Amino acid sequence: MTYKKADITVIGGGHAGCEAALAAARMGFDTVLITMNLDTIAQMSCNPAIGGLAKGHLVREIDALGGEMAKVIDITGIQFRVLKRSKLPAVWAPRAQADRAAYRCEMKRRLEVQNRLTLYQGEVVSIIHEDGEVRGVGTSLGLEILSKKVIITSGTFMSGVIHVGLKNFPGGRAGEFPSVGLPKSLEDMGYEIRRFKTGTPPRVDGKTVDFSKTVRQEGDRIPQPFSFSTEKIDIEQIPCHLTGTNRKTHDILRSGLDRSPMYTGIIKGMGPRYCSSIEDKIMRFHDKESHQLFLEPEGRDTPELYVNGELFGTKGAGGGVIEAANGLRIGASGTIGEVFNGIIDDVGIFNEALSEDDIKDLYDKGLGMASGIAAVESSGKLATTWAVIKVR
Repeated sequence: MTYKKADITVIGGGHAGCEAALAAARMGFDTVLITMNLDTIAQMSCNPAIGGLAKGHLVREIDALGGEMAKVIDITGIQFRVLKRSKLPAVWAPRAQADRAAYRCEMKRRLEVQNRLTLYQGEVVSIIHEDGEVRGVGTSLGLEILSKKVIITSGTFMSGVIHVGLKNFPGGRAGEFPSVGLPKSLEDMGYEIRRFKTGTPPRVDGKTVDFSKTVRQEGDRIPQPFSFSTEKIDIEQIPCHLTGTNRKTHDILRSGLDRSPMYTGIIKGMGPRYCSSIEDKIMRFHDKESHQLFLEPEGRDTPELYVNGELFGTKGAGGGVIEAANGLRIGASGTIGEVFNGIIDDVGIFNEALSEDDIKDLYDKGLGMASGIAAVESSGKLATTWAVIKVR
């Protein structure tokens, strides 16, 4: 049964999907954004932050091209800092800590009010194609969304597997189902599927942290906006805190390497270049007695803290590792540390067709193997540009 006809269908409501759908609709094309859960649109699955080294420049480029990311973080940010201020201006890196829940809700609101954009909750299980050209997508409920172009921005959901120590189970994100039908459909169409990995650290309860053993980090006295359309940012900023690992932390991690999926060979996928685990750090730089850990608030109305720098996959070591770090007295706040192993949007599609045998009008945001939300939003916008050019 045909649910809707559109010019462009975007699969996935993550950061790339949001920019892709908004760009297509704003250029005058009837667009459908289909995602498995409308309430997790623009979810910050890992570090709730925007910008940083290199990525801060991308946020501003997205803004210059009419994107939404910079505007949303200017409204929902809780701390703004320009990194590398001691260097020359060319390497200054704007970065903002976000209120995770507020960012998600604000981005969803902007999608909901956008003309020519329809949001649909469902799972895509097939790419409809005929005579070498895309005709639309099919959902798990048997509905068809017919369109001239299809853009895949499925993130970590395609055939995703979550690892916690030596335990693993299917998942697109903690507590969410993976997408199984879509990758199978792509394989049936002849595309090569490759597996990559990423991960996220356990969170800690801020009520249990001894902040007297940490170094307080304030935001900039005059916050610098990301968007060129934001005149100034006038909010109360929330501090972050700096602490670090020590010898006890390292001993616990070394003793648990036999329970780490990354060191036992269970995970074979390649990870992002700048997102190494704490196990990698202590093994590669064994002469270092400490590695920095940044305690970053997840929002204004929650004590939950993101531990930037302490991604690990060793089951059973979590609470011990955190307790051994300076100032962190007890274990996680309820969010487990996990290592994700999945396809992560890499199916070899980007422009109209790679060869005469490829399916036309199918686009993927691609995989740059860089960490950060700005990188995926940029690639989502680029995939949309290709699609729009071909529609016209």
